Order: sequence, then structure tokens, then C-alpha cells
Amino acid sequence: MASIEVEQSSIEVGGSRQSTLIPAPPASAFGDDDEDYRRVTKQQHDAEVAREKPGKRESGTKFGTATLSKASKGFEEMQAVLEMERKSSILNPDDEQNGGDGSSENSADQSTGDSDESAYSSNGSWKTFAQTKFHGKTSHSYCCAPLQHPLLPKRDRADHLAALASWVTLLRIMGDLPETEYGESFTIAGDDPVVLQEIPIEFTQQTINVVQRVRDNFLRKYTKKDIDDAYKKYSDLFRDPVASEVTSAPFLQDNRESMLEKVQYITSMGIYKADLRDEIYCQVCKQLTNNPSRNSSIRGWVMLYIFAGSFLPSERFAPVLLAMLRDGPTEQAQRVERHLRRAFRTGTRGQPPSWLEFQAAKNAKPVLLPVILMNSARLLVEADSATTVGELCAQISHVIGLEDRSGFSIYITLGSRIACLGHGMHRIMDAISECETHTREQGLRESSSAWRLYFRREFFTPWYEPGNDVTASELTYRQIMRGVSVGEYKCDKEEVLVLMAAQKYFIDNDGDVDSTKIEEFVKSWLPKEHLSAHEPSYWVEKVKKEIENDFLKEKPNLVSLKSDIVTFAMNKWYNLFSRFYDVDKVVGPSGSWTNVIIGINCKGYNIMDEQENVKVHLSFIEITRISKGRHTVSVTTVQGDEYTVTSIHTEDLFDLLSTCQTGLRRRSKYGIVVHDASHFESAIGFGLVKGDLVRFDLPFEEFGEADVYRGIVMRNGKHGNIPRDVIYVLPTTEEPPANVMGMLTLQLKKEWSNVSSAPSKTPGMEGHTLQAYAKLHFRQASETAVGKLLSKASLKRKDKEHAWKFTKDAMKKPLLRRTGLREDLRRAAVRSFNAIQMYMGDMAKKEPVTDSILLNENIIDVAMRNRYLRDEIFCQVMKQLTENPNKLSEERGWHVMWMLLTCTFPQSELLDELEMFLRTNPNVFAKRCLEKLHMTKRDGCRYTPPHQMEYDALANRHPAVEYQVLFPDQSKQKIEVDSSTRMCDVHSKIVKKLQLKNSEEYGLFFGLKDKDSVGKLLNVAYWDYFFDYLSHIQRYYMKSTGSHEQTEANMIPPVLIFMKKLWMNAIPGRDKLADSKFHFPQEVPNFLRGYHACSDAECVSLGALLFKAKYGDEKQPLDHIEDVIPTLLPRTIIEGKPPSEWKKLLQANIAQLKFPTKEDAKVAFLKMLSKWQTYGSVFFEVRQRSTKTYPKDLIVAVNHNGVGLVDTASKEVLVMHSFDKIPNWAFDEHSFTLVIGEGSSTSKIYMETTVGHNMDDLIMSYVGYIMNTQIKKKPSYAGIVVGESVC
Repeated sequence: MASIEVEQSSIEVGGSRQSTLIPAPPASAFGDDDEDYRRVTKQQHDAEVAREKPGKRESGTKFGTATLSKASKGFEEMQAVLEMERKSSILNPDDEQNGGDGSSENSADQSTGDSDESAYSSNGSWKTFAQTKFHGKTSHSYCCAPLQHPLLPKRDRADHLAALASWVTLLRIMGDLPETEYGESFTIAGDDPVVLQEIPIEFTQQTINVVQRVRDNFLRKYTKKDIDDAYKKYSDLFRDPVASEVTSAPFLQDNRESMLEKVQYITSMGIYKADLRDEIYCQVCKQLTNNPSRNSSIRGWVMLYIFAGSFLPSERFAPVLLAMLRDGPTEQAQRVERHLRRAFRTGTRGQPPSWLEFQAAKNAKPVLLPVILMNSARLLVEADSATTVGELCAQISHVIGLEDRSGFSIYITLGSRIACLGHGMHRIMDAISECETHTREQGLRESSSAWRLYFRREFFTPWYEPGNDVTASELTYRQIMRGVSVGEYKCDKEEVLVLMAAQKYFIDNDGDVDSTKIEEFVKSWLPKEHLSAHEPSYWVEKVKKEIENDFLKEKPNLVSLKSDIVTFAMNKWYNLFSRFYDVDKVVGPSGSWTNVIIGINCKGYNIMDEQENVKVHLSFIEITRISKGRHTVSVTTVQGDEYTVTSIHTEDLFDLLSTCQTGLRRRSKYGIVVHDASHFESAIGFGLVKGDLVRFDLPFEEFGEADVYRGIVMRNGKHGNIPRDVIYVLPTTEEPPANVMGMLTLQLKKEWSNVSSAPSKTPGMEGHTLQAYAKLHFRQASETAVGKLLSKASLKRKDKEHAWKFTKDAMKKPLLRRTGLREDLRRAAVRSFNAIQMYMGDMAKKEPVTDSILLNENIIDVAMRNRYLRDEIFCQVMKQLTENPNKLSEERGWHVMWMLLTCTFPQSELLDELEMFLRTNPNVFAKRCLEKLHMTKRDGCRYTPPHQMEYDALANRHPAVEYQVLFPDQSKQKIEVDSSTRMCDVHSKIVKKLQLKNSEEYGLFFGLKDKDSVGKLLNVAYWDYFFDYLSHIQRYYMKSTGSHEQTEANMIPPVLIFMKKLWMNAIPGRDKLADSKFHFPQEVPNFLRGYHACSDAECVSLGALLFKAKYGDEKQPLDHIEDVIPTLLPRTIIEGKPPSEWKKLLQANIAQLKFPTKEDAKVAFLKMLSKWQTYGSVFFEVRQRSTKTYPKDLIVAVNHNGVGLVDTASKEVLVMHSFDKIPNWAFDEHSFTLVIGEGSSTSKIYMETTVGHNMDDLIMSYVGYIMNTQIKKKPSYAGIVVGESVC
């Protein structure tokens, strides 16, 4: 299935909030801008005059000694997803790793040559940053002149030239540097872009692989003459942008490429070279500051959004960028910041943005990805460029009700090629971008790339039990049956195939034994090789006989029958249900192998050759130790053999092996005695001998931190308490075989140390510390002769050796060696340690600041956006919790740890240290932190620091917060939310508690109470964490004029509203609960505001029904009905008659109505309204000035029929546009543009409104609902036939 195409190019319309903006309608945003060209020409002339003056040219001779000797390793690892074999697993080198920079090693580390620069201020403004850091006297604001030098200093000539080229490319994209249009243009909604087929073939062939051209440019060596020549060529280019043919300037593309290629090229430079990232960010920020052109401004915000999802700013520039966004236009800036913060979790991506992402970015809309399930169901899931396959799996699981998603992964196919993307941190849009690149190389448009996404089981966990999750069993059963049919899973024996055929037929036909149906089934399902071996009648007879003998008599439960099939497949085809890794080299005890495959499945660890022949098999119980190097994973066995794997997938391999081992141990009931137990009082009388097998009464994890385990010694049958310090818990759920026990016993007799007892706490000790970790990873003292001499003479030598312990001294340098390589990280690390000491009370605060601001800005936010500082900060907190003599300080230190773990967790190597630290620490808070660590690792990291409410909950020693939900009928309900609660969880809780039908038709909204946002309603981000989105909207939509420290604490929390959003199934009377609680209270205000077109008689009838619904048979309100007339009749007609006449009419109608209950009257009211075309609408009052045939003042009605335009005066529906006739729309803070029709017949309606965000969200929700409904019903969608899965 191909992507769901957004049919026309469009973009969120809006400009900067600066007063210099020239107001213009969105329709002109991407058209010709003569004023821009005149301004460009003048600035070019001024720049040329300035350059000709002596002393003004600063090419910078300090760049002369720098050459680019070797390409960054990152792009070499950007191998095509679809070039792998069927069983290969394509995983990003940083897959499963949370956050950080996912690009190459060189890119991740960034330049270490910036150490002489001062660190950027953590809270500095963009203007201040530009004044202090920009090269020369370059302004921080918009200009269209050529740069005399890069904005930020560059030491490498290639970076210098790339920065100049990126400026030219950016100006071309933003429309600030005119050029001849050859390819797809950057157009607004409704314009017809030039399609790529119209580009001459010679142009297309020159621009096939953007990534390759970026890498080739950086591989070249440049001289000072190249820089001088580049300046001359740029001067010619800016002098006559349209006629100039500059094709030989380094890094600069010619202007014959499509807009998408320009965007991909400049983004690829940022992805490839870390030292260019801040430069590119600064260039676009400069162009967005005081930009007088809405055309340019809109494009700039789109580019900033694309950059935010592609590569990360350095720790120097990140705080400046975030501060600038908060001062920008709300709609554009909040979208960019949310995208940037989401990207902080996943790191820099590996591929430039795809065509699909580019269209979504221009339209300010999410990407809707079609996913095929193994039961042939199809659904659309929401994604953006920061979405990982793990998030995609979580979304799919939530929608289909899959509780246990372990082992399920995302697969992508293109033609006959297939690749597994796993379920970790690999970006889904990177894989799609690679598919589009491959399609373009075949001479086709990117938009026609026929990739498909599948959600299927990749492997079984060793402890998987079929039947525990019915949805998981159903999907796996369907996958198995389909796999048998197409020959993926082969049955060696005919009787097994017949049995499976009988089982499938019985399940599908509920035991209806009909020879004709069986024959049709056999022909459609049986593998071709078996079907051709015998006549169909042969198989029909065997299948029929099997059904009659085995199933008709006992009538097995269908769920248990499916579970039996899954169990059979798990034991029969376990090698096919594996996660496979391509590895460069494996070194074992008997030799080494190159270019082999590692397979991990429910049975263990396999080393296979390229033909998938197993060379070595290790069961999990045989593996006693797993360790990880930089690019290696080592596995040690009970025999003492070690197998070391070298691969780019070491992170994921290590994580999966560790997860399997840890999961098995937690569920294990078996252990082996590894130490002499004679000195343990609790072991007296057991006769425990080293090597004894012990069976526990409970699984290991249920003993918790107990000092003894209750169980039985298998050798002598004695039962009692066994000391934990003498037991090694075996990673198995079954009794270990005799041969494994023999090997373990033999090694124990040799006093072998590869097996050790469960981690224990020694009385008086603090448990595990960072002492061993510090020797390998902490920064060491200077190794120079002088440094050693001073170190020996230093009185603080002992303190340096104990850097992993608590200290009251201030830190001057970071703990970790890697953090100390860059100046920006060094300074941030020192600031974070100071903040930790201030919060814990070990250092006085330098200025008054709340605890939440202190932690969030200096510790948690920093840890969330940089993976190296994340590890550094976790080490700092563990250090201050180790042997801390002050109980109050220690308690507050655990608060820091808790808040950190609610948002993020360290990388894998330190993660093991942290888990051991928490598991063995005697503090009661350590156990809570350990549970939080497991929860955050399972559910994913947050993208904003903790909310003030979370700090309040921590102070009150209560993990959850009660938040009030308001319903349309004005009833309220309190729900508990905590740091791990997502918006979808809140939605599910409410739906379940109210037992609502059609849950997808209801929505959550925040109603803002801030004085500057009265009446504003914001739809929530369904998949975001509750407190993340709450913080986000308070930051942008409830901006306070007070001091920053008091902003969040003093804000009135927005109201959480739950109401009907999509009126797709709102027929009155079918769901009385929905009618009473949602439909009626939501429709009454629309009626009273006079939005419906109705006669006086209809108004009176409805008013009478309203009276009955509100007051029933009460007589007092009836006698004084003139007092409640405004609550019964539309305000637009009340003035038409005197109150006495309305009273008479209403009383006469009310007297004729008889209803058993008020709810029945509400249903009658809704039934009368439902006859009108505007029933179930959300109304928006707008002013339009683009179409003369419509009045200036309009009411826009959005409902299940489409988008209607209603005359404000007559309330007549002028036109109702169905959603399939609305290819696009755009909005900003003050307008909404609706595109109607297709092709040359399109028209645009420009409307002035401040609620464009609500209109956009509602239309998008209806369109998404309809698309999801259609994709479930049809085997083809978006014009491309969808075939059945072959994977």
C-alpha cells in the first residue's frame, strides 16, 4: 500500500508576530512577490558596495589549515532498508536507545575543537546570542544579501563552504532569492505544483541521490582558492539570481532541482555534519526575525519544523532556540517546539525528509500511515518525522486492544523486498524516505512509491503463554495460517498439514462439514506444492475425516484451539520466529566467522551462516553473562566459552538478550547453590551442597528483596528457607536438563566465577555503587608528568579517587570522560551538579528560584535533550546518594532521581549500573524509583520536564493527581493521572466508566481560563503524556506576564472537557446515555444562539420540548415561563414578538406534551433537530472577503455531511461541501483558508477567524475517521491496489 497522499500542496498560513509584518491574505503567500524581488535587488547592491570596500572582506585565513580527510561514518551506516535479505533486521545503530543523537559517531560527538569558545547562556535571547556569537557584525534579523562569512565560526573549509551554500539554498526555498522554476514549487493550498514528470530527464538524472552528493562534497579537499572563488560566484548569483548559471560552486546545487530536493539537500547537510547544525538553525532563525514578507515567513517556519524533526541543535544553541520559539507566533512556534522535543528523545535521524513528510509539513497536518495487520484488517495511524516504530506499535496495540505487544514488530515492503524495522527507536519515516529514494532511482515519482507497512509477530518471548492475550493469539494464529498457505512455514509431515487445515476450516466455518466448502477451502489455502501433488478430492477426504474424528465430537473452544496452533508453531518454527542481526564478525572459542547472522528466539541464541545453517546454538540457561563494548556484545557460557559479536546493531542485540535473560530470571522457580551455606543459620539442617538444584515456591520476582527464598532442595526433598546469598537464579521457566546441570556443577567445582548469587545487601552498606564504573568511564587526572606530580602532592588525592561518593564540594569539571570533550557539555554538566547540590541543600541558592524551575531548567530538561549529559546527570545523582551522611539531603536526592526517571533513563551501559544501584539500595524510595525506571523504559520517555502538579504530588507523598473532567451536561468527574498517564488513557478511562459506544467519536479538550485566552478550546494530542501536553499548552496558550519563576505555579489549570466530537452515529434514541449527557446539552446552545434555520412554529415546538426536558411536569416554572423564555427560544427571534405572545404559544404547546421522563423529552428534542442539515454541527462565526457571491459574514457548520457555509442573517445553508470535495485547507492565528474542488476548478475561500485551529482539528478528525472507515472496507485505497501479505 502506498502512502495516503495529500492531494495538493499547502501550508499552515501565518507570519511572525513582529510589528513589521505586512498583512496579506494567505492566497498570496506562495505566489509572485514583486516587492520581495525589489527588496532583494536593493540588498544585493548594498552588499556589493560593502564587499568592494577594503578591509570588509573576511574570508578568514584561520580556515586554511583545515581539511576534511575522512568522511563521517554516519552516512556509511545509512544502508538501504530494502537491500537486506528477507530474514535480516534493519535497526538503527541507536535503536532501542532512548534519546540522544542517532547519527554517526563523529556527528554525535560533534566538534571537539570548540573548547575555546565560551558556553552559550542557558537562558539567553536570540538577539544576545547573535550579537555575541555571530562572526563579524552580522545582524540577527532578516536579510537577502549574500553572507560574507558563515554566521558561526568554522575551522574546516568544507564546513565554511557548506554554510555559504546552505544560505543560498535556504533563501531559494524561502523565496528570498528568485530563480527559474524547473521542478515542484513550494505552493499554497489549491495551487497546481509542477510535477516531477515534467522535469527534463537530464535534470532528473543529475539529482537522483541527495545523500550521496552531500557525502561526496564533504569527501573532497578544499583550498583557500576554492573559498575565494565561491565568494565571486555567489556575488554573480546574487547580482542576477534568475539568469546566473552557477553550477560549479562547492556544495551549491543548480536551480533546476525540485523544491523537495532542495529541502532534502540542506537537511542532509545538517544530518551529516554536526558542526553545521547550529549554523543552519541560525540561518533560518535570522530569516524569521523581522521578516516583512508573509511568503518568506511561512516557508521559514516550515523549514524550521523540518529541521527540528531531522537534526538537533547543540547544547549551546538549544536553550536559545527554545527561548526564541516561546516569543514567536503561537501556532507555528508551539508546533516546532513540540516536534523538536519529540526529536530530542530519538536523536538525529538517518535520512532526509521524505516527500510524504514534506507535504505534511507544508499542510501543517499529521502523516497518516496505512498499516496492514495479519488478520487482513487495515488501519491508519498518525505519525510525524520523530515517530519511532516503537510508538507506532504502541498506537496500533492501543487501537486493536493488544495488551501484550512484546515480540510484535513493524515490517516494510517495497516490491519483493522486505525489511523488519523492529519495535524500538528506529524512525519509521527514515524507512519510508529510503523507499522513496529507491523509487526515484527507478525513474518514478517519490509520491508513487508503493511501500507497505505490516504489523506482525517477529519472535516469541521465552515466557510467552498463548491465550493470555486473545488479540495477540488471534493475530499470531492468522499469521501462522497465512504463512503455511504461502509456504513461509513448511509442514514436514502430511498429517500435520491435514490437521492444521482441519483446524482452520473448523474455526472459519464453525464446524459446518460441507464437501463443496471444504474443496473451495483446500484450493484456496493449501500450499501449491502439496495441492499439485494430489487431486483436491484426496485432500478433501482427509480434511473432512480429521474434522469429523477430532472436532465434531468434542467441539473444542475456538480460543483454546487457536492457542494450541500458536503453541505448536512456537515449538516447531521457532527459528523462523526470530530476530535476526547481520554481524560483521563473531569470535568464539574455536575460531571466528565473518558475515554471519545472529538469531534470537524463544529457545536461545543462534549463530548462523548466510544460508541460515546453525553453527552454534546456546540456550538461555547456558548463558551466564552478557557484556557490551562500544561495537561488540560478548556472551559467556557455563563452560566458560565466550562469543564476541561485532555489529552495528550491538545496542539492540544487547538489550534483547538482557531482556530475555532478566525476564526468564524474574519468572524462574529454579536456582543452583553456588556457595557454601554452612555458615548461614537459616540453612542448618538442609544439607546444602554447592551445585544443588533448588525449586522455589514462587517465581523469583515475587520474593522481592527478601533475604531468604522458600523452596525445596531437589536432591534430598527438604523444604524451607534458603539464603539468597548462596543461590544463582537460573534463567528458565522449566526444570533445567541434566546435561546443563552437569556443566554448571562441573564449573562450580573448579571455583569458576562466571555464575554468582543474586545481588544482596550487606548490613551497614549502601549496596551497589559506581566505583567499578568510575574506573572505566569517569574522567581521570592529567596523565602528563606535571599532572602526575601535582596529583601525588595534592591533599585531595583521596577525594579524587572517590569521585563516585557524595561530596559537598563544588564541581569544576564533569564526571564522565566523554562529557568533558566538549565545552558546551562541560559547562552544562557543572551547572547541573550545582543545581543538584542546591536542591539537596548542600549548596546555597545563588538567586531565588522555585525548586521545580531549578530542577527542570538545569537538570531534567538538559538530561532529556542530550544523551551524554543524561548519563552525566544520572551519575551525579547516584554519586550524591552514595554514602550521604545527611538524611534530609539524601531524601531530596531521591526526589531528583524520581523526577528524572519519570521523564527519561540512561543509556544501556549505565542503565545496568542504575538498576543495580536501585535494586540493592536500602532506602525505601529506591524500590519506587526502580519501578518507575521499568515503567519509563517500557512506556517511553516524556518530552517535557515534570509539571508543577507532579512536584506538588511528590511533596504530598502521593504519586497521582486528581484532575477534574467537565461534561457537556455540566456534571463533573475526577480522574487520577500520574506521570505515566497518556491522554489516550484518560479517554479510555472515561469511556469505560461511562460505558459509551463508538468511543472514537468522543474527544478531550482543554478549555483555557487564562485572561488572555477566554473561551479558547484546544484539542488534546491523543498519544501525548497528560502532563507533557498540559505543560505545552500552558507554555504557549496561557502565557503569563509575570516572572518566569511564578508562571506555571500561579497559572489556573485549564479545564479538561470530554464531549462529542464526531457526530457519525448520533441518531436520537439509539443511545439514551449519549443523548442525555452529550447530544442534548451540546445541541441546546446551538439552537438558542439561532444557528439553525427554523420557523417560529418550529422554534415554539422545540422551546416546549426544551421546557419539558428541563422542568418536566413542574408547574411553578410554567406559571412564570416569561422569566425563562431566553433559555427556551433562539435569541434571534425573541424580539420579533412580545413576551406575552411567546408565553401563550409556549404554554399551549407544553400542555399538549406528555413524556414519562425528562430524558424522553430530550430525545424528542433531538429527533426534531436531526431532520435538519445542520444537526450535529460545530458552528464557527467568520468573516470572508474572497468570494463575492457569499455575504461577508458567514457561519461555518462542520458536521458528518461536510463543511457548510451558512448565511448569518437568514441561517440558510448556502452550500455544503462534502469532505471528498475539500482537498486541502490552511490556517493561522487569525484566518482559515478552505480549498474547494480539484484540478483547474479549485477555488479558495479565505475567512477571518481566531479559531482556525479548532476548524482544522475538526475537519482533520472527520477526514481521518472517514479514511479509516474506508480503508477497513476496501482492499484498495489511494488508487493503489493492496495485495495480501506475503511476509
